[in-house]
Formats: sequence, C-alpha cells, structure tokens
Amino acid sequence: MRKIVYIAGPLTAETNKETARNVFNAIRAGQAVASGGFTPIVPHLSWYMEVDDWALTHEEWIDIDLALIDKADMIVMLDGWEDSKGSCQEYDHANEKGTPIYFGVDHLIEEVRP
Repeated sequence: MRKIVYIAGPLTAETNKETARNVFNAIRAGQAVASGGFTPIVPHLSWYMEVDDWALTHEEWIDIDLALIDKADMIVMLDGWEDSKGSCQEYDHANEKGTPIYFGVDHLIEEVRP
C-alpha cells in the first residue's frame, strides 16, 4: 500500500500568474511523489474550484487542508513555504501531530523508500 504524502507550499501570490506558477510547482511535486511510489495529496488543485463567484475563506480552506494532513503519512514542504501563512499553519499542524516532515521531494525520496 502506498504511503500518502501531503504537498505543502505557497499557493496565493500577488498576481494570478504567480499563483498559477505555485499551482504548477505543486503539481510537478505531486507527479514526482507519485513516480516515487507514493500517493500525493496536492491541495493546490483546490484553486481551480473557486469559479463562478464561489469561494471559501482562508480559514475554511485551512480546515480542509488540516483534515487532509491528518490522513497523510507524511508532508513535503516546497520552496517558499516559510513565506506562506497557510503553509506555516500546515507545518505547525503536522509538527504537533508528529507527522514526518520533509523539505522538498528530493529529501523525501532520499529518506523514505516505499
């Protein structure tokens, strides 16, 4: 059975182009995690749900994300996470729960062999 890996990193940015780049980076990380033999959770994909004037507050999204972290076996922090309010909350939650935290996909792949 594949271990579940939550991908944490910045999402929102000053421009839509920068936000889209963050989503792309998370997708690439999810692909690498999947190729490494794990099951990725890529919460950045929720950005695509906010269409037709439908949206949740930051707090509502964080509640969803923290519930997903509770289901994950480990978490990977992407570059720039320290500058993201949400990523810091995700890090703190995982740390409090004792969920193993890796800094980058390469760190995960080097340390954990499925």
